[in-house]
Amino acid sequence: MIKNSPVLIGLVLLVCGLTLTGCERTSSELPQDVNTAEAVEAADSVAEEAKRTETERLNAFLDQIYERNVAAQPERETALGRKTDIRMPGQPAICN
Repeated sequence: MIKNSPVLIGLVLLVCGLTLTGCERTSSELPQDVNTAEAVEAADSVAEEAKRTETERLNAFLDQIYERNVAAQPERETALGRKTDIRMPGQPAICN
């Protein structure tokens, strides 16, 4: 039985590395109809659109939380200049 030695392991890794390096295609072997620049640009635009969509969703969520918190504090609504809960003096508050 052969014991695991550093030399044997190094030799096996070297052979595997050389084998995998020899398997690469050269640019002349690639199909001519593939335009990598267009493919990269298309992938970037899809990623940018997904990022923008996620940003819009996050903004909508944070806006919803902000509006809920402002609505719970009538003094803050007044400080922001909003007139949502206008009552006449002596009129009871509307509780939901």
